[in-house]
Amino acid sequence: MGHSSIENDIQVKPVIFSEEDLLCAEPELALDTLRLMLTSESQDDSLDLFVDFMSETFADTDIYLFAIHEPDSLRLIRSRPQLTGSVREQYFPTFTQDEFCFIEQLERSRFWAEHYAPFFPTMSKALVVTVQIHSRYYMMLLTSQSETLWQQNSLGALHYIIEVVKIALTYITSTEMMYHNRDVEQTEKFASLGKLAAGVAHEINNPLGFIMSNLGTLSAYMREFKQFVSTSSETRKPFVAEMLDDSAAIISETLEGLTRIQNVVSSLNVYNHVSSSNIGVVDLRDVISSSLGLLLGELKMRARVDYLAPERPMYVKGQSNKLQQAFIHLIMNAFQSITHTDGVICIRLTYETSVLIPRKRNLCLSIQDNGQGISEEHLQHIFEPFFTTKKVGSGAGLGLSVAKEIIEEHFGLIAIESELGKGTQAVIRLPCIVSMP
Repeated sequence: MGHSSIENDIQVKPVIFSEEDLLCAEPELALDTLRLMLTSESQDDSLDLFVDFMSETFADTDIYLFAIHEPDSLRLIRSRPQLTGSVREQYFPTFTQDEFCFIEQLERSRFWAEHYAPFFPTMSKALVVTVQIHSRYYMMLLTSQSETLWQQNSLGALHYIIEVVKIALTYITSTEMMYHNRDVEQTEKFASLGKLAAGVAHEINNPLGFIMSNLGTLSAYMREFKQFVSTSSETRKPFVAEMLDDSAAIISETLEGLTRIQNVVSSLNVYNHVSSSNIGVVDLRDVISSSLGLLLGELKMRARVDYLAPERPMYVKGQSNKLQQAFIHLIMNAFQSITHTDGVICIRLTYETSVLIPRKRNLCLSIQDNGQGISEEHLQHIFEPFFTTKKVGSGAGLGLSVAKEIIEEHFGLIAIESELGKGTQAVIRLPCIVSMP
């Protein structure tokens, strides 16, 4: 809370309770408060019930409940008697840091006269209680013309009730946060699913379009060819030969389109989390070597691979084929980012102190290139399905999304660091199952 202005011109007395005071408080009253607060799952509804309960329990007492929106800003949210009009729109400065305090002779305070007296003109002394529950702050102001409220037993009972209210509000707020987080998570899942579906439709629709067009052309060619066979006209031979040549190109293009569709569907298989029977101990050295073996012919076209396999086995538990799929995606991303002739892809596999499991080691795989890099604007979207900065036909934008899914499925982490014009580094961490001495 902010600096206490009222304390500069009037005495604020913190109320201190002994153990005897708390023991003398009526436990039935606290239980009634707890039952009342927990009848609603909403914190706002619980506050309404609480203010009503306080008004009934402490007769001849006016109760004003403020919410603290900022460190030095209060707003009236509940009151008994109920207040309407400008007071509900007014922002009040805070005036004490104490959790439970008693203030007398408010009429002598310039701070009170300036900020509060116009709205609470009859208040001459007040009991102030402040409560913080997670990110929510409340201040309750109580005043009474009766002396009953200021007696030690009443103050003890009130303090006891406030402690119970803190417990109830903490539980209610935690429950609200849990449900809110679950709703946010579900919303994000549906949003991701929508993006995935839209991306799949876009990526498959393009090749399907030209495949259908090609098949229509081939069908027309076949009719012409049948007519040629039936007539055996010499004048039509050049035309038929041209159709056959064109047909070969059409078939090649059609097969390319079908391959693109097959790759998209194959990449989506990683989102199926059904356990496979081939989970076992995997040496990452073998996975990296096999991945490079599959790509080496293509990599030699543009980049030099700097990789020296560790001498000792680097074991993890998982599925070799899925890890290979992830590494291929990452290596191909590095390769495709290189646009110059002196490209280098540097691969390092090491042990490190684990950030995954306390007091354990994990394996760290680094794949670094000296390619064109990724802008800061695009870096935050790179793991989204179908997000790509490549030109059309160079990739579906599933590589990093699939790689991340596979790494997390193996209880690992992946991070991408990049600087535009200088290159990109992918860092994969996986829990190892054999500790090195």
